[in-house]
Amino acid sequence: MVKKGVKRMDIFIKRLQELLDEKDMTQRELAERIGVTEVTISRYINGERKPRIDIIGKIAEVFGVSIDYLLGYSNIRNPYNNVKSNDQQSENDEDDELMSEEDLYVIEQFKKFLKQQRRKKKKD
Repeated sequence: MVKKGVKRMDIFIKRLQELLDEKDMTQRELAERIGVTEVTISRYINGERKPRIDIIGKIAEVFGVSIDYLLGYSNIRNPYNNVKSNDQQSENDEDDELMSEEDLYVIEQFKKFLKQQRRKKKKD
């Protein structure tokens, strides 16, 4: 959960910028995908304008996160993706026990690398 005294819009701004960076997406690309102007996205990020709830929903959908995550009500990006059957969970737990923290970190970095490569191919 979010620390007391932190404003929801500050969290929204920080998370929106993080998601744009992670996805290597420009403000213009996001604007086109959700049906607003690039200037509007810039104003959200600069704290000059607050998005309507329907726009927040579209942003969440583009990035595959929940509205609760975007607004700081939750630190779980998409709770529906985290739901696993008991068999899947126990299998994943066994795999994780066999790997060190460093192994898990390397796997996460490799996943990010693959995503970047896919994005580059789409642009070309």
